[in-house]
Amino acid sequence: MPVAFFVLSLLGASLTFNAMRPTRNQYLQAISFFPGWLRSELALHVIVVEVIVTILFIGGRALGHPLGWVGLGVSMGSWIVLAGGMGHARRTVARGSQVLKAALGADGAAQSAELASQRGDKDRMRGTLRPFSVRDRRTRHIRGIPFARGLGRDLKLDLVVPRTEGTNRPVLLHIHGGAWILGFKTYQGMPLMNRMAARDWVCVNIDYRLSPMATFPDHLVDVKKAIAWIRYNIADFGGDPDFICVTGGSAGGHLTALTALTANDPEYQPGFEHVDTTVAAAVPFYGIYDLTNRLGTMPDRWVSDFVAPFVMKTGLTDDPEAYAKASPLDQIHADAPPFLLVHGSIDNLAPIEDGREFRKRLDHVSRNAVAMLEVPFAHHAFDVYENGRCRAAVDTVVRFLLYQHHLHSQEGTKPRSVDARAVGLA
Repeated sequence: MPVAFFVLSLLGASLTFNAMRPTRNQYLQAISFFPGWLRSELALHVIVVEVIVTILFIGGRALGHPLGWVGLGVSMGSWIVLAGGMGHARRTVARGSQVLKAALGADGAAQSAELASQRGDKDRMRGTLRPFSVRDRRTRHIRGIPFARGLGRDLKLDLVVPRTEGTNRPVLLHIHGGAWILGFKTYQGMPLMNRMAARDWVCVNIDYRLSPMATFPDHLVDVKKAIAWIRYNIADFGGDPDFICVTGGSAGGHLTALTALTANDPEYQPGFEHVDTTVAAAVPFYGIYDLTNRLGTMPDRWVSDFVAPFVMKTGLTDDPEAYAKASPLDQIHADAPPFLLVHGSIDNLAPIEDGREFRKRLDHVSRNAVAMLEVPFAHHAFDVYENGRCRAAVDTVVRFLLYQHHLHSQEGTKPRSVDARAVGLA
C-alpha cells in the first residue's frame, strides 16, 4: 500500500509539473496539452478527488512506511502548486484593468468598469461546481438555424439570447476552434456568450466548412455569410444588425482576426459582395496569427505537414501570396476595428509570441484601440470551463465589449446594411 501510494503521488506531481510547464516538442505537444489542460483548468476538482483518494490510502495504512509519508508530502506539494495556479485569477483581474487602462485611457477604463457594474453577474459558483454545463438560467438557446450551404449540407448557427424580450440588442458572433479541421459550436465560448446574453446581447455561434474537405478561404467566406445572415435576420431575434462584434478561439481566433481585417473584401464575399461585413470590435482568444511560422514558434514541420496539405492545399514556397492573405500578421491596416487579444501565458498549441507580435504591429498602425490580455498560467482553450481564471478573463472582455457599444451608442453612427435577399443569401 505505501509503495502504490508513493507511485500515485509521483504520477500526480509529474502531471502537475506538465500542467505548469507544457512542452512544445512537436512529437509530445498534443500529449502534453490534454492532461495539462484538464489538470490546470479543473484544478479544484483534481485536488478534491486526490484528497479523497489520499484519505482512503491513509485508511489503508499507507503511512505505515516512510515511502507513504514521502508520497503524502509530494501530493501536498502538488496541491499547493495547483492551488497557486488557481490563485492567479486575481492577477488576471488586476492585469485586465491595466490592459484596458492602457488601451482605452483612464477615463475609458473607468467607464468600462462602471458599465460592467450596472448589472452585476450572479451565480458565480455555478461554473465552478458545474464546469461542463453550457446552460445558464438567465439565457435561452435557439439551435440549428441554417444560414448557408457548404459541401452539400446546411451550415447552421445557434443563438444564445436573454430570456426577456427586447429589441436593438448588440450582437456577438462566435467562431469555434479546432485547427480548421474539427470542433463544435455547442460547447466553445459559452462562458462569454452566456455572460453577454445575460447583459442583453444576442450571441450567435456558427458552423463553417472544415478542412480537409474545405480549402482556405472557404472557412472565412462562411463567416462572412454568417455576418450577411445577421445583417438581414438578427432583428427578428431582438438583435441590432448594425452593431456586430466577433470573437472565437484558436482557429476561430484566426478567423476572428481575419474577419475584422478583411471587411468588405469582395474576394471573400462571392455573390454577396455588396453586403457590409464590417465588425465593431474583435476579440480573438489564443488565436493563430501567422500561417508561415516566420517567428519559428511552431513545430518545424507544422507548415509543410499540416497547414499545406490540410488547410491551404498548396505549399508556402509555391504560393506565398496565399499564405500572406491567410495570415493576420500580413493583413494589418490602420482602419482595423478595436481589438482585444486574449492569450494564456503557457499555451503550447498557439504560441503567445505570435500574439504579442500581432498586437505590437497592429498597435503601431491602427487608429483604434489595441489591447492584449495575457492570462497567467492559462492553457490553450482555458475558457471552455468556467473557473476563476476564465471568469477573470471574461470580465475584461465584457468590459471591453460594453465600452465599444457605449461608444457606438454615443456616436450614433451605423454602418451600411444591405438587404441579403438582393444577393441570394436569405
